[in-house]
Amino acid sequence: MRFNAILAIGLFSFISHAAEPVLRKFDDQSYASLRTKHGAVLDIRAGSSTELLSAIQIYSGQLDLKDPWKKLAIVKVNKKRALLPYRYMSPPFRKKFIEKLWPKDTFKKGYYIHKVQYAYESLWSLSSWFTGDGKNYKKIKKASGLRSDRLKKGQTVKIPVKLLFSFLQKQDMELVRPKDPVSTRSTPLKEVETIEHEDVQPVVSNPLGEEEDNSQEKLKELKRVPTLKKKESPPEPAASEKVPEAQNSFSHNLFSEVMENRTELIYGKDKKGPYALYRLNRGEAIYSAVVVRFCGLVRGSDVNRVADIIVKRNKIRDVTDMPVGQKLKIPYEYLMPEYKDVNDPEFQEWMENAQAIANEDTTMSNQGLAGVTVIIDAGHGGRDPGAKKGKTWEDDYVYDILCRVKEKLEKESAARVFPTIKDQSAGFKPQNVRQFVLDQDEVLLTHPRFSLKKSTKLGVNMRWVFANHQLAKILAAKGKAEQVVFISLHADSLHPSLRGSMVYIPDARSYPRRTIHAAKAFKKYREYNNSSFKASKKQMKKAQALSMGFANHFLKQVRAKKLPVHKNQPVRSVIFKSPRARPFVPAVLNYNRVPTRVLVEVCNLSNREDRKMIKKPVFRQQIADSLVEALYKHFGSKKK
Repeated sequence: MRFNAILAIGLFSFISHAAEPVLRKFDDQSYASLRTKHGAVLDIRAGSSTELLSAIQIYSGQLDLKDPWKKLAIVKVNKKRALLPYRYMSPPFRKKFIEKLWPKDTFKKGYYIHKVQYAYESLWSLSSWFTGDGKNYKKIKKASGLRSDRLKKGQTVKIPVKLLFSFLQKQDMELVRPKDPVSTRSTPLKEVETIEHEDVQPVVSNPLGEEEDNSQEKLKELKRVPTLKKKESPPEPAASEKVPEAQNSFSHNLFSEVMENRTELIYGKDKKGPYALYRLNRGEAIYSAVVVRFCGLVRGSDVNRVADIIVKRNKIRDVTDMPVGQKLKIPYEYLMPEYKDVNDPEFQEWMENAQAIANEDTTMSNQGLAGVTVIIDAGHGGRDPGAKKGKTWEDDYVYDILCRVKEKLEKESAARVFPTIKDQSAGFKPQNVRQFVLDQDEVLLTHPRFSLKKSTKLGVNMRWVFANHQLAKILAAKGKAEQVVFISLHADSLHPSLRGSMVYIPDARSYPRRTIHAAKAFKKYREYNNSSFKASKKQMKKAQALSMGFANHFLKQVRAKKLPVHKNQPVRSVIFKSPRARPFVPAVLNYNRVPTRVLVEVCNLSNREDRKMIKKPVFRQQIADSLVEALYKHFGSKKK
């Protein structure tokens, strides 16, 4: 009897040995499966060996693994098919795995109600899959009122919610407030001071009166890739291939961070609609820990507005006196795509794009940056000083960084440098001062010169016109687009609680699907020629991967100098300007044909410490050094 009992509570009961494998469609390239020999696995059937490796990295949430086969205990069936153990899947996909195999399971009065459907189910295996510890089988057995260790099809098993993995806890449990609550750091809504950027729209030859071109269209439903090819017989397994560098960058700087953050969310629905539940950790404030991280908002007024909505929905009386563990229901519609439910088309499209970008090979080698062209821009200028707080404003301080990058590159590298802008009174000499004199004599280096005392809107758009014209000249001279980098320097005006550098890059999900021509107002400038924008999906994926790689190299150098970096997703491909408005990409990136293109926000002028920092010449030099060092890393180069 003791031997039979051991078999019954093992990973699979003895009745499972004669059972056929269970297969339930997970998505277009994989199946949730239960098997006698391998247990609970995701049966992945990709279109190629490269796609198989990428799929494994996506499903496991570990894009940085170059050789995941042994570490994740993967069974490689052939070159294009593998079995990934359930325990090594990332939490969002484990949740989906459970839902695909047992779609009718429900919650009731503090219990997860499970119906036994397959011969592979035992108390031990269920305990392992649902709670992470097979030893919990005794508690589950007691809660279910079972006398025998064996399970039969159709039998009901009750699992206490408190035992479940956090990502399976859909039920909204009561918050237990500590006797001596620990207050979280927070800035009262009414005391927050913000600075707003001017909202400049793109100027093109056929504007629709607003930003209604296809580049800013809302994220569409997922087109899943790769498609499952059922009848194809893949060749025998081959040695694992080299993972493109972009995969590692993307993993460390975006994907892994997102997947880790997702484990802290529990999705549910109440009378006010769907939500994602988050519990505050020690020292967290609702602004940065919730609104900035999960809603993607960074502008002060937007952060405050959504924080206020969340405060009211959760009936919080005092945001400065919230206990550790305070539950916060975030309205579902305010979540960024990457934080929506795993079955939501917006999340799936985000995943598809992440996988596509991870597949791009960004390896390059240019010794001493030979053959490399750097087009560098400093934002604003002329009558538009940019973000301004007291005696600190954006344009002169970021322009000084431009001068330092230009000087350093021209002294120590073979790269060609093309600034878009010139301060006629200062020239290109770095200024070792803490306080600049606000003037308006900046011009864009077009032919003829474009005075920035003119239209702000035209000045913003002239920069991508300039970049596209320069790229066209390089290509006409048999140069390579991948050897050109566009850098636009800015200083942001975010919520005052935020600090540090962040980088915006192009997005392969949001770009103009039609050819974009500059407006007729630009015709008198030489740069108008060959300045139009047109790109394919393939080119945009490559551009996002290249730009992501450069952005990561830059931020790595910034961190190495112990300078602050934006805490939540410091590399972003879209901007969420207001809670329910569609995300957008800045015109200087969106209509720019240079593959590697970034908009660098060196700091947040709304933050007191960041303002003090940018006034120091040493900080501006450190940012310039980081940009130059990032160029060397990006091109796999060494100083000449």
